[in-house]
Amino acid sequence: MDPTLGHPLRGVSVHHLSTTLLGHMKAAGLPRTALVYEIEEKVIRGVSASVVCPRDERLGSAYVDAIAWEDNAGIANFMLSYTWGYAVQDIVDALVYHCKANNLDPKRTYVWICCLCINQHRVQEARANKVDVPFEEFARHFGERVLGIKHVLALMAPWKQPAYLTRVWCDFEIFTAVQNKVKLQVIMPPREAASLAEDLAGGGEAMDGLWRVLASVKVQDAKASVEQDRVRILQLIEKGPGFEQLNNEVARFLQQWFAQMLELQTRTLWGKGLDEEKGAELTRKVANF
Repeated sequence: MDPTLGHPLRGVSVHHLSTTLLGHMKAAGLPRTALVYEIEEKVIRGVSASVVCPRDERLGSAYVDAIAWEDNAGIANFMLSYTWGYAVQDIVDALVYHCKANNLDPKRTYVWICCLCINQHRVQEARANKVDVPFEEFARHFGERVLGIKHVLALMAPWKQPAYLTRVWCDFEIFTAVQNKVKLQVIMPPREAASLAEDLAGGGEAMDGLWRVLASVKVQDAKASVEQDRVRILQLIEKGPGFEQLNNEVARFLQQWFAQMLELQTRTLWGKGLDEEKGAELTRKVANF
């Protein structure tokens, strides 16, 4: 028996995501471009509906507890911070690219993703029965996972105006990672990285706009699919660090990431034979960020 079955930090392998999960979507008649919330019923709950949950011994498990063998699941070495409004293909592509860029084995790279690692059957039951799960419990479990996994991947897309920044949970997750001093990396789908490189090669017209967006993070204006979650997160922030500190720390981290990304992409363009005059102008522009 798999000793990680039912473990709170059990994650899904990148190999499984890029093969079996996409296969389940195809079988359900869903395209790879389907958004996360669009696969919740047919795939996430569909695959796990007949499996007894190892955590409460009731029918219906978390998706991650419905799959077996270490090539598919194991104790997570990464936690994904994302939104349910992202396309599944973008999530998979970004994680596959992350593995390739960092020489990681996709079969041993396990990612804790809330939609797959939290029992969605119980979430739906609670909603149907109008059971109010204390927000503090959610926040505690989230904090435990951040500290337990110690490596958060924040998925940014589209790069010109990241939907990520408009979600209150995402802002809160970045802040929690920064506050607890765990490793935090920003990842992008390959097509978004290519789009950024293309913009840079053309003079970087969209950079100024994104820099302003990153500088003006305002968690008070962020949204959540469940309004009560948004209210509770904002209350927690207000009682804790306060909006100003959270906004400043999230903005600082994201600006540092963006500046590093621009520098890396600029060096790559120079290596590909970027026009000298255009390259010098772009280098000056990037240096100003």
